[in-house]
Amino acid sequence: MDADQKARIAANKAAALAKLAAKKKRKSDEEASKPKRPRTADDCDTCGALADAAFRTAFSIQTCNACRRRDPSLDLLNATDAARTYLLPQATLKCLPTLERANPRQPTWTPMRLFLRRHLVDHANRRWGNEAGLEAERKRRAAAKVKRDDAKAKDFFS
Repeated sequence: MDADQKARIAANKAAALAKLAAKKKRKSDEEASKPKRPRTADDCDTCGALADAAFRTAFSIQTCNACRRRDPSLDLLNATDAARTYLLPQATLKCLPTLERANPRQPTWTPMRLFLRRHLVDHANRRWGNEAGLEAERKRRAAAKVKRDDAKAKDFFS
């Protein structure tokens, strides 16, 4: 390439960059001039986006789906996983607020009850003291299960 071609390429590149910068400036000016949506009672407490109505109704927590995915304390667990993970009896689970969804296996079956992890952790801490108490109870139950299984095996083979 000769010097004339290089100069034309540089000039075209500078013109394209100038157009791009002008376009970005126009876009930012348009966004700044747009009236922002006023905050309402239905907005997420964290980011201000529209909150999930079902979540707000079931748990009285104003959060949008994006914020809910980022916060692990706002995860939903079904009744079986909740009872196994946090060693809570069914009577305790019945007292907790739930979000009911159609059963994914068969829509005509009983709806699935989903619990908020934050509530489950609070009740587990109340029942077992803290995370260490919960872990100690898990170990105690596992040891009791091994002992029961050993006793059954001895009865079976003797």
